[in-house]
Amino acid sequence: MRHVEFDPKTHTTFLAGYMDAVGRAFTTDKILYNLTARWLTFDEGLEDILGGKITHRQSVDNWAKDFHISCTDFLGTDGLDRSTFYLIEYICWYEKFGSEAKAFKACYSPNPDREIESHLFLIDYGSVPSALIIMSKLRKPLAAA
Repeated sequence: MRHVEFDPKTHTTFLAGYMDAVGRAFTTDKILYNLTARWLTFDEGLEDILGGKITHRQSVDNWAKDFHISCTDFLGTDGLDRSTFYLIEYICWYEKFGSEAKAFKACYSPNPDREIESHLFLIDYGSVPSALIIMSKLRKPLAAA
């Protein structure tokens, strides 16, 4: 059997695709569910990506519990449906397979005018943010009559 090493950068690409699919499944005529993950390079600034400054950062001590609460609250599910269950599972893979991974829940400002709710997480490997996870709900613009 071939042993495969967990690669957090490759996993982030996989997670981004999965999160996009979840977002599309939950999007309605009025609300856009924008879920994404992004691997950060050293020359990218978080402020440039977010369009605002990180104002607060709190350590995630219990990944399964904290991500379960954030994902189920955000999606309005109990966490037992497949989409939410696997979303939480795939996020927790960073900790499960990357022993040096640390997660932080962050807040940023300013939030876009159309934003209803957002959850922002940074996954650090070493001392720098490596992966960015964003879940946001945006009001869709009203169609012109």
